Amino acid sequence: MLDTIDDKLTEDMIKKFHFILKDGTLTDDERKWFNVGEYKKKKTMLEILQHLCQVM
Repeated sequence: MLDTIDDKLTEDMIKKFHFILKDGTLTDDERKWFNVGEYKKKKTMLEILQHLCQVM
């Protein structure tokens, strides 16, 4: 990570850093929905509540 300290931050770099930091830290059950190094698969509670408010 330190070798890129002067580089402009990119989406690919963020995903790579996320993978480096989280890889090996999750249980098998967490791994199913966490999607290490990529965008999340599971909505947060806030996203669910926002959707419900829009529907009502």
